[in-house]
Amino acid sequence: MAGLALASGLVAPSAQAGSYTAVGSGGTTASTVTPAADALSSSPQDATGTASVSPMSGNGNPTYTINIKPGTLTTTFTWVPASGQTSTTDPPPTCVLVQQSSFALWYVHSEYGTGTGSGNPDCGLTGGTSTSGTFGGNGPSKSLSATLNSQQSGASFSVSCSPTVSFTGTTGTEGSVEGEAEVGGGASAYPITLTIGGTNNPAAGDYHVLTGQQITATLSGIPTNYTVTKYTWSGQSGTCFKNYNPALPSNQLAPLVSTDLTGPAVGSKTVAPLAFYDSAAENLTITCAVTVMAPDGKSTVNLTATAPPINVLKPTATWGVDPKTVPANGTANSNQIGFHDDSATSQSYGVNTTWYPAKLSVPSPFSGGQGCFVQLVTPSATITRTATGKGVSTYSLKILNAQGTWIAPGTGLDGSFPYAFGFTTDANGNLTGIASDSSWQASGTGASGDNPKGQETTSDVDNGGIMWTSSSISDSFTTWLMYKPDGGVWIPVKSATWKASGNASGGPSNWSATGNYTAPSPMDAKDPPQWNVVISGQQYRP
Repeated sequence: MAGLALASGLVAPSAQAGSYTAVGSGGTTASTVTPAADALSSSPQDATGTASVSPMSGNGNPTYTINIKPGTLTTTFTWVPASGQTSTTDPPPTCVLVQQSSFALWYVHSEYGTGTGSGNPDCGLTGGTSTSGTFGGNGPSKSLSATLNSQQSGASFSVSCSPTVSFTGTTGTEGSVEGEAEVGGGASAYPITLTIGGTNNPAAGDYHVLTGQQITATLSGIPTNYTVTKYTWSGQSGTCFKNYNPALPSNQLAPLVSTDLTGPAVGSKTVAPLAFYDSAAENLTITCAVTVMAPDGKSTVNLTATAPPINVLKPTATWGVDPKTVPANGTANSNQIGFHDDSATSQSYGVNTTWYPAKLSVPSPFSGGQGCFVQLVTPSATITRTATGKGVSTYSLKILNAQGTWIAPGTGLDGSFPYAFGFTTDANGNLTGIASDSSWQASGTGASGDNPKGQETTSDVDNGGIMWTSSSISDSFTTWLMYKPDGGVWIPVKSATWKASGNASGGPSNWSATGNYTAPSPMDAKDPPQWNVVISGQQYRP
């Protein structure tokens, strides 16, 4: 049997640029063969950890003993960064799967005569999984092999074993009979790499990612003859999510669920990559804990790989509220900020608010992207009349659902995503008109606003007449300033809640109105807006 080289080492390729070197040491204690006078041929322990005796016929029927005790066999692995790199720019992996192996055996082989033997091989690998058997040949034998899988890490680490064998045999009386004993041990190292994608400057050991950019985590390096039986991703925060798609009618935010973070899935034997986004500025340390079954199908080993910290950066923003007069689009009152009563000219009243300037600042080393506003609204408005032949009746604001029924709107998306109402500006920053674009380049400036109104007249849809006498409005809003990096998804930067309310009376010929306006007060935001209904095409209905 060709024994394993003492303290040998095998190093698998690493996904990182650097690699480990392996150096063996130990195995200096010589083997013994006794009685030496009966051994026509014997050798001390050599590089394969063997010792043998080959008595010839005619030497009687001597008994001989072979002992091999090589001491501790050690393999030391040392990380060597790639050429031109340092241990900082090309650090050693945080997880290395190490497979140690050790064996010990004896056997008797006879050309013509017969021989006997007995002994106890010991692999000297504490905690290892052992397999016993025979070596073959035409005489007695016994073999023992052991493997031990473990996790190691760092710039340098060592593993060791101490195999021994003690064997006693007889030569027989005829022909050529030989006895031999062998021991050996070694180790193989497999760097397990957790690679983070979607980052900037990874070579410098400084992982940056921009909110709204996809972050991926991929585990590699597990040998193909190992089977993944369980894994768990961790380290993502509560502001991390799987996807955000405002084109969906509901459930726009897809959270990370257990099937994204644990596995493997039925029929799979590998670790599925993790992909997610983050809407907060924070530091993340992503970890994958994985259990693998060794090639022997008997033993498992728990591994934990940790990626370098990820610095998630987020744009900051300035969001001015009501610094500018609404551009002229009717009467003088309709242009003023806050509540206005236009009963005398347009039979309406309401609130004007402007959001300007909306300025996003994208952190270095990133640039680009887009900005927009999006708004959720909870509208509530009524108008009351003295109906012809029916007494007093009231219409309320409703929307038409998919089944063709007019319903109370509840809370929903105000019109569209992005929010479609915006202002244009002149060279001096004055609001000059209605913008056609609903989003803007992040390097530019956004300007938008809203003008919720209460009506003092509306169409008659039930033949009750138009003798409207009073009306009311009470709308609540949440408005978000959003950012989307190039190739990414929309994330919230700031949000603000505000309210518009009012009451009108004296109809149908002597209207007057009063109202209130609670202005937006923007604050930093992390949670993207979600909705189940779009508020559009609303009408006053019975």
